Amino acid sequence: MTRLKLMCAVAVVLGAAVGARYLFWSGVGDHHTVDWYLAHEGERRRVLQTCDNDHALDDDPDCKNADAGERAATVKAAQEKMQRDLSKLEGEPEPKSDH
Repeated sequence: MTRLKLMCAVAVVLGAAVGARYLFWSGVGDHHTVDWYLAHEGERRRVLQTCDNDHALDDDPDCKNADAGERAATVKAAQEKMQRDLSKLEGEPEPKSDH
C-alpha cells in the first residue's frame, strides 16, 4: 500500500507541474503583443529561450509574438544604425575638387 501511495503522490506532483505549465503557456489568460516584446528585451529573450527549448510551444501566441518582437528589434537596430551612418555622411564636408 505504501508503494501505491508513493506512486499516487508522484502522479499528483507531475500533474500539478504539467497543469501549471499549461496554464502559463496555453490560451488561458492574456498574451503579450509584438510591440510589448519589442519594448521588453529581457522578457522577450527569456520567452524565446523557453520556446526554443520546447518545440511543443511553437504555436503558442507568446512564442510567436516574442519571435516577431525579436525580428522587429533586429530591423529597428539596423535602421537606427543606417540612420546614424547616413547622418555622419551628411555631416562630413565634401571632398575638395582639384579643378
